[in-house]
Amino acid sequence: MAWYFIALICIAGVLTLYFLMCLALSQMFPKSTVIPTGNKRQSFEHLRADQISFGHVDFDAYDKMDKEPFVIHGDGADISCEFIPAQKALQPGERPKCVIRVHGHAQNRLISVRYIKAFMDIGYAAVIYDQRAFGDSTGNICTLGFKEKYDLSAIISWVKNRLGEHTFIAVHGESMGAITTLETLAIDDRIDCAVVDGCCTTFREASVAKMKQILHFNSHLLMFMVNRSLKKKYGFNFSDIEPIKRVANSNVPILFIHGTKDEEFPVGMCRELRSASKSPLSSMEIFEGAGHCQSHSMYPERYEKAVQQFIFSTGIS
Repeated sequence: MAWYFIALICIAGVLTLYFLMCLALSQMFPKSTVIPTGNKRQSFEHLRADQISFGHVDFDAYDKMDKEPFVIHGDGADISCEFIPAQKALQPGERPKCVIRVHGHAQNRLISVRYIKAFMDIGYAAVIYDQRAFGDSTGNICTLGFKEKYDLSAIISWVKNRLGEHTFIAVHGESMGAITTLETLAIDDRIDCAVVDGCCTTFREASVAKMKQILHFNSHLLMFMVNRSLKKKYGFNFSDIEPIKRVANSNVPILFIHGTKDEEFPVGMCRELRSASKSPLSSMEIFEGAGHCQSHSMYPERYEKAVQQFIFSTGIS
């Protein structure tokens, strides 16, 4: 057999193997992300123990707080929530304030305990909740912000009904919760300010970064196949989740927080998001050496001070 036939057979074999690898990964990657099982769906007990081991979180104070449970009935999921009243009485004529805390992938509402302190110390009420498919909330899949933005919007409505339409709404989200927060800007203009920790620019860029981390190279074919698989099986794809576009089309003041050692979303994404924001009150805080959403656990005092300074800069404290 001539050498060029052998070469063609080898090339065809390599391309076939590459195609089959991309096909397999295009099925595995969306499923492992969208359907959280095992360690991708942490229990309350495990997450609580984890947070205690990190330090700088006061579960004793949280356990003693009054809590008002409520449920939001979303699209195919019941969202389990807790309302925590403000610990300080309102002064005459003072506007009610509430922070809504949105957790990330694989977590539940207990991760939020460490973050609400900065807000509650300055008179905010708080809502912490389990995103769909996590914690006590129902739902077979999480959609990485696509449906979750409607859940958050419904919670805003609940808060407005509970505290009054003039309530100042701050939202704090991390990772997938940060994506949910920014995606909500496209459908709800009642968010007065937002803090996003460890967010990506787009779902596509986040997926590319993740694949590079796993495979050590970028594959356009794989991304194309993942995108098709997402749309066919779960009803959304890359173009449906683009936080940077929501930022660019919003005037809401946003504090962007990121760690320089973020292994999920490169810190450059934070800088791009900050550059896209139109609000003169938006700002950015970069934490040296912090991994993905680990800035608070490494620098709690600086983190909380940055959040409070940002809140003060919006004119509502």
